[in-house]
Amino acid sequence: MMKRHYTLYIAAALLAVSLFACKKNEDKTLPTLNGDITLMLPAYVTADETYDVKLGGQYLKSTVHRNEEGGIGYYFYNSVLYDRDTVRYESQPLTDPVEYHLAFKDTIGTFTLTCGAFAQKYYTVTDVASLTLVDPRPGRSLTDFEYHDGDLAFTDARDGRNYLATRIGGKWWMRQNLGWEGAGRAYLSSLREYANGGTSAISTILGRYYSWEEAKNACPEGWTLPGAQDWVDMISAVANVVIPDEGVDIDGVAGGLMAKAVKFNGKQFWQYWRDVNITDASALSVLPTGYAINTVPGIYSFHGYGSYAMFWTGSEENGRGVYRYINEKHPVLYRGLADKSSFCAPVRCIKNAE
Repeated sequence: MMKRHYTLYIAAALLAVSLFACKKNEDKTLPTLNGDITLMLPAYVTADETYDVKLGGQYLKSTVHRNEEGGIGYYFYNSVLYDRDTVRYESQPLTDPVEYHLAFKDTIGTFTLTCGAFAQKYYTVTDVASLTLVDPRPGRSLTDFEYHDGDLAFTDARDGRNYLATRIGGKWWMRQNLGWEGAGRAYLSSLREYANGGTSAISTILGRYYSWEEAKNACPEGWTLPGAQDWVDMISAVANVVIPDEGVDIDGVAGGLMAKAVKFNGKQFWQYWRDVNITDASALSVLPTGYAINTVPGIYSFHGYGSYAMFWTGSEENGRGVYRYINEKHPVLYRGLADKSSFCAPVRCIKNAE
Protein backbone atom coordinates (compact mmCIF):
# COMPACT_ATOMS: atom_id res chain seq x y z
CA MET A 1 0.00 0.00 0.00
CA MET A 2 2.90 2.32 0.78
CA LYS A 3 4.14 1.85 -2.79
CA ARG A 4 0.78 3.00 -4.16
CA HIS A 5 0.84 6.20 -2.06
CA TYR A 6 4.41 6.88 -3.22
CA THR A 7 3.28 6.58 -6.84
CA LEU A 8 0.42 9.00 -6.26
CA TYR A 9 2.80 11.54 -4.69
CA ILE A 10 5.07 11.35 -7.76
CA ALA A 11 2.11 11.78 -10.14
CA ALA A 12 0.86 14.78 -8.21
CA ALA A 13 4.31 16.35 -8.25
CA LEU A 14 4.65 15.84 -11.99
CA LEU A 15 1.21 17.37 -12.55
CA ALA A 16 2.16 20.40 -10.48
CA VAL A 17 5.38 20.84 -12.49
CA SER A 18 3.42 20.48 -15.72
CA LEU A 19 0.85 23.09 -14.67
CA PHE A 20 3.63 25.46 -13.59
CA ALA A 21 5.38 25.01 -16.97
CA CYS A 22 2.14 25.66 -18.86
CA LYS A 23 1.51 28.76 -16.75
CA LYS A 24 5.07 29.92 -17.43
CA ASN A 25 4.61 29.40 -21.20
CA GLU A 26 1.31 31.26 -21.09
CA ASP A 27 3.04 34.17 -19.39
CA LYS A 28 5.55 34.30 -22.26
CA THR A 29 2.92 34.20 -25.01
CA LEU A 30 2.89 37.50 -26.87
CA PRO A 31 -0.10 39.15 -28.48
CA THR A 32 -0.12 39.65 -32.24
CA LEU A 33 -0.44 43.03 -33.86
CA ASN A 34 -3.88 43.48 -35.40
CA GLY A 35 -4.37 43.77 -39.17
CA ASP A 36 -2.53 42.60 -42.26
CA ILE A 37 0.22 43.61 -44.69
CA THR A 38 -0.19 43.08 -48.43
CA LEU A 39 2.63 43.43 -50.95
CA MET A 40 1.25 43.89 -54.48
CA LEU A 41 4.32 43.51 -56.66
CA PRO A 42 4.50 41.87 -60.10
CA ALA A 43 5.41 38.19 -60.23
CA TYR A 44 7.89 38.84 -63.07
CA VAL A 45 10.47 41.62 -63.16
CA THR A 46 13.59 42.55 -65.13
CA ALA A 47 16.99 43.63 -63.89
CA ASP A 48 16.57 47.20 -65.14
CA GLU A 49 13.27 47.75 -63.28
CA THR A 50 13.01 49.43 -59.87
CA TYR A 51 10.04 49.85 -57.56
CA ASP A 52 9.50 52.42 -54.82
CA VAL A 53 7.50 50.46 -52.29
CA LYS A 54 5.67 52.95 -50.06
CA LEU A 55 3.11 52.36 -47.33
CA GLY A 56 -0.29 53.34 -48.74
CA GLY A 57 1.07 53.39 -52.29
CA GLN A 58 0.56 51.12 -55.27
CA TYR A 59 2.67 48.22 -54.02
CA LEU A 60 2.17 48.12 -50.24
CA LYS A 61 -1.02 48.16 -48.17
CA SER A 62 -1.18 47.76 -44.39
CA THR A 63 -3.96 47.76 -41.81
CA VAL A 64 -1.63 46.82 -38.92
CA HIS A 65 -2.36 48.49 -35.57
CA ARG A 66 -2.00 47.80 -31.87
CA ASN A 67 -4.61 47.78 -29.10
CA GLU A 68 -2.97 50.52 -27.06
CA GLU A 69 -1.11 53.69 -28.01
CA GLY A 70 2.40 53.28 -29.36
CA GLY A 71 4.46 53.11 -32.48
CA ILE A 72 4.86 50.39 -35.08
CA GLY A 73 8.12 49.71 -36.89
CA TYR A 74 8.56 48.33 -40.40
CA TYR A 75 11.38 46.44 -42.07
CA PHE A 76 12.06 44.88 -45.48
CA TYR A 77 14.17 41.86 -46.34
CA ASN A 78 15.32 41.33 -49.93
CA SER A 79 16.47 37.71 -50.33
CA VAL A 80 18.42 38.23 -53.55
CA LEU A 81 20.50 41.06 -52.07
CA TYR A 82 20.53 39.59 -48.52
CA ASP A 83 19.44 43.05 -47.46
CA ARG A 84 17.44 43.72 -44.28
CA ASP A 85 16.47 47.36 -43.92
CA THR A 86 14.48 48.81 -41.03
CA VAL A 87 12.70 51.76 -42.60
CA ARG A 88 10.76 52.92 -39.56
CA TYR A 89 11.40 52.23 -35.87
CA GLU A 90 8.77 51.72 -33.21
CA SER A 91 9.97 54.88 -31.49
CA GLN A 92 9.14 57.02 -34.51
CA PRO A 93 5.73 58.68 -35.04
CA LEU A 94 3.12 56.69 -36.94
CA THR A 95 3.05 59.51 -39.49
CA ASP A 96 6.67 58.90 -40.53
CA PRO A 97 6.93 57.35 -44.02
CA VAL A 98 7.58 53.69 -44.75
CA GLU A 99 9.55 53.45 -48.01
CA TYR A 100 11.81 50.88 -49.61
CA HIS A 101 13.59 51.14 -52.96
CA LEU A 102 13.46 47.71 -54.59
CA ALA A 103 16.20 46.95 -57.09
CA PHE A 104 17.50 43.71 -58.57
CA LYS A 105 20.67 41.92 -59.51
CA ASP A 106 21.02 40.80 -63.11
CA THR A 107 20.51 37.19 -62.03
CA ILE A 108 17.71 35.14 -63.56
CA GLY A 109 15.74 33.29 -60.91
CA THR A 110 13.12 33.61 -58.19
CA PHE A 111 13.53 35.49 -54.92
CA THR A 112 11.36 37.07 -52.23
CA LEU A 113 10.71 40.44 -50.65
CA THR A 114 9.43 40.35 -47.06
CA CYS A 115 7.77 43.27 -45.30
CA GLY A 116 7.28 43.08 -41.54
CA ALA A 117 5.54 45.27 -38.98
CA PHE A 118 6.86 45.00 -35.42
CA ALA A 119 6.53 46.35 -31.91
CA GLN A 120 8.02 45.30 -28.58
CA LYS A 121 6.09 42.56 -26.78
CA TYR A 122 4.12 41.74 -29.97
CA TYR A 123 4.53 39.08 -32.56
CA THR A 124 5.57 40.53 -35.93
CA VAL A 125 3.09 40.66 -38.83
CA THR A 126 4.66 39.91 -42.23
CA ASP A 127 3.86 39.41 -45.88
CA VAL A 128 6.09 37.86 -48.53
CA ALA A 129 6.05 38.57 -52.27
CA SER A 130 7.67 36.10 -54.66
CA LEU A 131 9.30 37.71 -57.70
CA THR A 132 10.88 36.01 -60.71
CA LEU A 133 13.55 37.90 -62.60
CA VAL A 134 13.29 37.33 -66.35
CA ASP A 135 15.24 38.53 -69.37
CA PRO A 136 13.33 38.74 -72.66
CA ARG A 137 16.48 38.80 -74.79
CA PRO A 138 17.02 35.69 -76.96
CA GLY A 139 18.75 32.87 -75.13
CA ARG A 140 18.33 34.37 -71.67
CA SER A 141 15.12 33.37 -69.86
CA LEU A 142 13.90 31.28 -72.79
CA THR A 143 16.59 28.73 -73.65
CA ASP A 144 17.01 25.85 -76.12
CA PHE A 145 14.63 27.50 -78.57
CA GLU A 146 15.63 26.18 -82.01
CA TYR A 147 16.38 28.60 -84.83
CA HIS A 148 16.14 27.49 -88.44
CA ASP A 149 17.84 28.76 -91.58
CA GLY A 150 14.49 29.18 -93.29
CA ASP A 151 12.99 31.36 -90.55
CA LEU A 152 11.53 34.70 -91.54
CA ALA A 153 12.57 37.43 -89.11
CA PHE A 154 10.40 40.54 -88.89
CA THR A 155 9.66 43.46 -86.59
CA ASP A 156 6.26 44.68 -85.51
CA ALA A 157 6.44 48.37 -86.41
CA ARG A 158 3.94 49.27 -83.70
CA ASP A 159 6.20 48.41 -80.75
CA GLY A 160 9.54 47.23 -82.16
CA ARG A 161 9.12 43.63 -80.99
CA ASN A 162 10.92 41.04 -83.09
CA TYR A 163 9.41 37.75 -84.23
CA LEU A 164 10.26 34.68 -86.27
CA ALA A 165 7.97 32.90 -88.69
CA THR A 166 8.18 29.54 -90.44
CA ARG A 167 6.75 28.66 -93.83
CA ILE A 168 4.13 25.90 -93.87
CA GLY A 169 2.48 25.30 -97.22
CA GLY A 170 1.67 28.66 -98.72
CA LYS A 171 1.64 30.59 -95.41
CA TRP A 172 4.09 32.12 -93.00
CA TRP A 173 3.19 31.20 -89.41
CA MET A 174 4.54 33.12 -86.40
CA ARG A 175 6.75 30.97 -84.19
CA GLN A 176 6.05 33.02 -81.05
CA ASN A 177 2.88 34.25 -79.41
CA LEU A 178 1.91 37.80 -80.24
CA GLY A 179 2.98 40.26 -77.53
CA TRP A 180 1.47 43.51 -78.81
CA GLU A 181 0.31 45.56 -75.82
CA GLY A 182 -2.25 47.65 -77.67
CA ALA A 183 -4.84 45.07 -76.56
CA GLY A 184 -5.05 41.97 -74.43
CA ARG A 185 -3.41 41.39 -71.08
CA ALA A 186 -0.14 40.03 -69.67
CA TYR A 187 0.10 36.78 -67.78
CA LEU A 188 -0.59 37.29 -64.08
CA SER A 189 0.06 34.47 -61.64
CA SER A 190 -2.01 36.00 -58.81
CA LEU A 191 -4.56 38.69 -58.05
CA ARG A 192 -1.88 40.67 -56.21
CA GLU A 193 -0.43 41.77 -59.53
CA TYR A 194 -3.45 43.76 -60.61
CA ALA A 195 -1.80 46.76 -58.98
CA ASN A 196 0.28 47.17 -62.13
CA GLY A 197 -1.16 44.74 -64.69
CA GLY A 198 1.97 42.67 -65.26
CA THR A 199 5.20 43.55 -67.01
CA SER A 200 6.20 44.09 -70.61
CA ALA A 201 8.96 41.50 -70.23
CA ILE A 202 6.56 38.61 -69.67
CA SER A 203 4.49 39.69 -72.70
CA THR A 204 7.62 39.48 -74.83
CA ILE A 205 8.40 35.96 -73.59
CA LEU A 206 4.93 34.38 -73.32
CA GLY A 207 2.84 36.71 -75.48
CA ARG A 208 -0.44 38.27 -74.39
CA TYR A 209 -3.95 36.91 -73.91
CA TYR A 210 -6.63 38.40 -76.15
CA SER A 211 -10.38 38.08 -76.33
CA TRP A 212 -11.65 36.91 -79.73
CA GLU A 213 -12.85 40.43 -80.44
CA GLU A 214 -9.38 41.81 -79.66
CA ALA A 215 -7.59 39.02 -81.53
CA LYS A 216 -9.39 39.79 -84.77
CA ASN A 217 -7.55 43.12 -84.99
CA ALA A 218 -4.36 42.41 -83.04
CA CYS A 219 -2.01 41.17 -85.77
CA PRO A 220 0.63 43.48 -87.31
CA GLU A 221 0.02 45.10 -90.68
CA GLY A 222 0.21 42.49 -93.44
CA TRP A 223 -0.58 39.66 -91.02
CA THR A 224 -3.92 38.18 -90.01
CA LEU A 225 -5.52 35.84 -87.50
CA PRO A 226 -5.64 32.34 -89.04
CA GLY A 227 -9.10 30.92 -89.66
CA ALA A 228 -10.22 27.44 -88.63
CA GLN A 229 -9.46 26.14 -92.12
CA ASP A 230 -5.95 27.62 -91.98
CA TRP A 231 -5.24 25.44 -88.95
CA VAL A 232 -6.48 22.36 -90.77
CA ASP A 233 -4.40 23.18 -93.84
CA MET A 234 -1.32 23.71 -91.70
CA ILE A 235 -1.72 20.37 -89.89
CA SER A 236 -2.40 18.62 -93.20
CA ALA A 237 0.87 19.98 -94.60
CA VAL A 238 2.94 19.12 -91.52
CA ALA A 239 1.51 15.65 -90.88
CA ASN A 240 0.90 14.83 -94.56
CA VAL A 241 -2.67 13.75 -93.84
CA VAL A 242 -6.06 14.59 -95.29
CA ILE A 243 -8.48 16.19 -92.83
CA PRO A 244 -11.94 16.32 -94.39
CA ASP A 245 -13.61 18.65 -91.89
CA GLU A 246 -12.26 21.63 -89.93
CA GLY A 247 -14.79 20.94 -87.20
CA VAL A 248 -13.10 17.81 -85.83
CA ASP A 249 -10.43 17.05 -83.26
CA ILE A 250 -7.21 15.85 -84.92
CA ASP A 251 -5.46 12.93 -83.26
CA GLY A 252 -1.72 12.22 -83.23
CA VAL A 253 -0.46 15.71 -84.11
CA ALA A 254 -0.03 17.57 -80.80
CA GLY A 255 3.61 16.53 -80.34
CA GLY A 256 4.44 18.03 -83.72
CA LEU A 257 3.33 21.42 -82.43
CA MET A 258 5.05 21.35 -79.02
CA ALA A 259 8.38 23.08 -78.44
CA LYS A 260 11.07 20.49 -77.86
CA ALA A 261 13.09 20.84 -74.63
CA VAL A 262 12.57 24.61 -74.40
CA LYS A 263 13.12 25.95 -70.88
CA PHE A 264 11.90 29.04 -69.08
CA ASN A 265 14.35 30.20 -66.39
CA GLY A 266 15.78 26.69 -66.38
CA LYS A 267 12.47 24.82 -66.06
CA GLN A 268 11.47 22.73 -69.06
CA PHE A 269 8.07 23.14 -70.65
CA TRP A 270 5.97 20.12 -71.69
CA GLN A 271 6.74 17.39 -69.19
CA TYR A 272 7.04 13.83 -70.49
CA TRP A 273 3.89 11.80 -71.09
CA ARG A 274 4.02 8.38 -72.71
CA ASP A 275 1.26 9.05 -75.25
CA VAL A 276 2.83 12.24 -76.62
CA ASN A 277 5.89 12.18 -78.87
CA ILE A 278 7.27 15.72 -78.86
CA THR A 279 9.00 16.49 -82.18
CA ASP A 280 8.10 20.12 -82.99
CA ALA A 281 7.82 18.92 -86.60
CA SER A 282 5.84 22.06 -87.45
CA ALA A 283 8.62 24.35 -86.13
CA LEU A 284 5.87 26.37 -84.42
CA SER A 285 7.52 25.67 -81.02
CA VAL A 286 4.26 26.01 -79.09
CA LEU A 287 4.57 26.66 -75.34
CA PRO A 288 1.95 25.73 -72.70
CA THR A 289 0.91 29.27 -71.80
CA GLY A 290 -2.72 28.43 -70.96
CA TYR A 291 -5.65 30.83 -71.17
CA ALA A 292 -7.51 33.52 -69.20
CA ILE A 293 -11.13 34.07 -68.19
CA ASN A 294 -12.80 37.34 -67.21
CA THR A 295 -14.31 36.43 -63.82
CA VAL A 296 -15.50 39.88 -62.68
CA PRO A 297 -15.31 43.18 -64.59
CA GLY A 298 -11.66 44.02 -65.18
CA ILE A 299 -10.31 40.94 -63.37
CA TYR A 300 -8.97 37.93 -65.28
CA SER A 301 -8.00 34.56 -63.84
CA PHE A 302 -5.33 32.55 -65.62
CA HIS A 303 -5.49 28.79 -66.03
CA GLY A 304 -3.65 25.92 -67.69
CA TYR A 305 -0.16 27.44 -67.61
CA GLY A 306 2.35 24.62 -68.00
CA SER A 307 -0.15 22.10 -69.35
CA TYR A 308 -2.33 23.73 -72.05
CA ALA A 309 -1.67 25.77 -75.19
CA MET A 310 -4.66 27.55 -76.74
CA PHE A 311 -4.99 29.75 -79.80
CA TRP A 312 -7.85 31.72 -81.26
CA THR A 313 -8.87 31.21 -84.85
CA GLY A 314 -10.63 33.94 -86.79
CA SER A 315 -13.69 31.73 -87.23
CA GLU A 316 -16.92 31.70 -85.23
CA GLU A 317 -19.80 29.34 -84.71
CA ASN A 318 -23.20 29.96 -83.11
CA GLY A 319 -22.03 33.35 -81.87
CA ARG A 320 -18.87 32.00 -80.21
CA GLY A 321 -15.24 32.07 -81.27
CA VAL A 322 -13.47 28.91 -82.46
CA TYR A 323 -10.14 28.04 -80.88
CA ARG A 324 -7.64 25.20 -81.11
CA TYR A 325 -5.79 23.73 -78.14
CA ILE A 326 -3.48 20.96 -76.98
CA ASN A 327 -2.79 19.40 -73.58
CA GLU A 328 0.47 17.93 -72.31
CA LYS A 329 -1.07 14.48 -71.67
CA HIS A 330 -2.76 13.91 -75.03
CA PRO A 331 -1.63 13.72 -78.68
CA VAL A 332 -4.81 15.44 -79.91
CA LEU A 333 -5.28 18.91 -81.39
CA TYR A 334 -8.68 19.77 -79.95
CA ARG A 335 -11.29 22.20 -81.22
CA GLY A 336 -13.30 24.38 -78.86
CA LEU A 337 -15.83 27.21 -78.75
CA ALA A 338 -15.76 30.07 -76.25
CA ASP A 339 -17.32 33.41 -75.44
CA LYS A 340 -15.85 36.13 -77.64
CA SER A 341 -15.34 38.70 -74.90
CA SER A 342 -14.71 36.88 -71.59
CA PHE A 343 -12.41 34.06 -72.78
CA CYS A 344 -8.84 35.06 -73.66
CA ALA A 345 -6.19 33.08 -75.51
CA PRO A 346 -2.82 33.68 -77.19
CA VAL A 347 -2.52 34.50 -80.87
CA ARG A 348 -0.34 33.30 -83.75
CA CYS A 349 -0.60 35.41 -86.89
CA ILE A 350 -0.11 34.31 -90.51
CA LYS A 351 0.43 35.86 -93.90
CA ASN A 352 0.66 34.60 -97.44
CA ALA A 353 4.10 33.48 -98.58
CA GLU A 354 5.35 35.22 -101.72
